[in-house]
Amino acid sequence: MPTDDNDLGEVLLNWKAPTIVQHERSKRWYVYSGVFAAACIAYSLFTGAWSFALVIAAIVLSYVVSHRSQHIPEVQVAITKNGVLYDGTFTRWKNISCFWLLSFPGMKELHIQKTKGLLREVTVQIGDIPLPEIRAILSQYIQEHPDQKERILDRIIRLCKL
Repeated sequence: MPTDDNDLGEVLLNWKAPTIVQHERSKRWYVYSGVFAAACIAYSLFTGAWSFALVIAAIVLSYVVSHRSQHIPEVQVAITKNGVLYDGTFTRWKNISCFWLLSFPGMKELHIQKTKGLLREVTVQIGDIPLPEIRAILSQYIQEHPDQKERILDRIIRLCKL
């Protein structure tokens, strides 16, 4: 992480973003989820698959524990002339290969693909910032992949509001 502001360069755009999307779940969602989990456990007990029942119970328990807190942490995001600062980690333009933007009702995301490192793809919630503004700034420094689609697992998570 750079300590010198000159290392970051001029800040072109900055915002605070939640680390994950906060899904609005209705009572009906909780009822359907509970019925589905209960049906899976009942089926596993009926067929004698005790380990599957334990796995379903563990998934339900871990989901409840992990979603008990309603506080979703926010991170600072800045696009500068020298790169991108995300949650205190600065990545220079030469270490970013491309970006793409995804937009769905209630959610807009910026995806940044790094050239190296453990976390090669960084997903950033955009909030109320217009997509053309982000696109115009980033296109000056890195290539956009406009035809990049949402991954199937991400789509399942979004549609099931997990």
